Amino acid sequence: MFTNTAGYAAGDSGRIIMSTDNGVTWTPMISGTTENLNAIQFSTDSTGWVVGDNGVIRTLQPVPTGMQNVLAENSGLNVFPNPVADGTFSLTFKTPSCESFELFIYDAQGKLLARTRHAVQQSGAEQTLSGLSLPEVGVYLLKIQAGETVLKKRIVRK
Repeated sequence: MFTNTAGYAAGDSGRIIMSTDNGVTWTPMISGTTENLNAIQFSTDSTGWVVGDNGVIRTLQPVPTGMQNVLAENSGLNVFPNPVADGTFSLTFKTPSCESFELFIYDAQGKLLARTRHAVQQSGAEQTLSGLSLPEVGVYLLKIQAGETVLKKRIVRK
C-alpha cells in the first residue's frame, strides 16, 4: 500500500514494513501483535488501518519526523461478548488520570454512529460500561478517548 509519502506492507507474525524511498529500503515497524496481518488501508496520507487474523485491528499513526511510526496499542480495551449475538455488549478499560472519557462507535465504512461522554468513576481505575448496543449485523470500530489516551477495538455483531 502506497501513500503520497510512503509505502507499507503487512504480513505474517505481525510484521509491518515501511519505505520512504519507493521501496529501495524498508524499515520494520512495531505492530503490537504476533497475528498474521492481511491488509492496510489509509484514510489520509498519515492515518491508516491494519487488519489481521482473529479480529486484530490497529491504527497506524504518525509520530514526529525522525522517529519510527508505531501502531496504537489497544490491548487495554476489553469488549464482551465479541462477537455479539443480540446486539448488546459491555466493555472495560483502565483510564488514565482524567475526569471523563468519550466513546465513539463507527461502522465498517468509518461513519460515526454514536458519540457519548462519560464521567470517570475513579481516575486510574478500571471503568465498565454495560448495556451498550449495536444497531444491526456488521463490523464496528469502538474508540475510547480519555485525555491523550486512545483505545480502539473491532467488534462484530452476528
